[in-house]
Amino acid sequence: MSDAKVKFTPGRRKFIRLSLAVVGGGLALGFGSVPILRPAKDKLRPPGAVNETQFLASCIKCGQCLQVCPPQVVMLDGLQNGFGVGTPYIVPREGACVLCAGLPCVLACPTGALDHALSEGKDAEMGLAVLSKPEICLAIKGEDCTICLDKCPIKGMGPIVFEPRKDSQGREYKEPVVQKTCVGCGVCEEKCPTSEPAITIVPRLRWKEGAA
Repeated sequence: MSDAKVKFTPGRRKFIRLSLAVVGGGLALGFGSVPILRPAKDKLRPPGAVNETQFLASCIKCGQCLQVCPPQVVMLDGLQNGFGVGTPYIVPREGACVLCAGLPCVLACPTGALDHALSEGKDAEMGLAVLSKPEICLAIKGEDCTICLDKCPIKGMGPIVFEPRKDSQGREYKEPVVQKTCVGCGVCEEKCPTSEPAITIVPRLRWKEGAA
């Protein structure tokens, strides 16, 4: 076997340096771009979810909250969500949180990503209902519809009130107005009888912020 040493010509050295730079740059881009994979729009998390940054860092994607959810409305995020893959979320229109007694999803969370200090649904602060499409709301159209209030799991606390209004032609109607007792469970969005929900949930939004 020949023991001749490989000669690194200037051209070969340049090629190797360029190759290493490309590989290193690709790795740096790959690792550096991971946080960007966080979705631009927050998803509706189960009751008790801590702030989104802390939630993504704390949740171990075990699926315990999904397994113990009585109405089985908790979903786990897919690969397209980057850091959020495997984290639990709820799509209200497909199945809203009903604020189960004892909040079993919170109790099942082993890490505190769902805050164990939360014990009652009325304190959940998941988000806030907003009348996003008043033009299709049946109550505003003059029909006798109060489903968003009737189906709300928070009883006797007035998360939604129907306030009398008059339009520019003097027509009377009632407009659903969200109150500070709303926790954003999503039942109103799920049960809204229009083809698209007139009332929807903004995740993480609180009443003070929405009223501002």
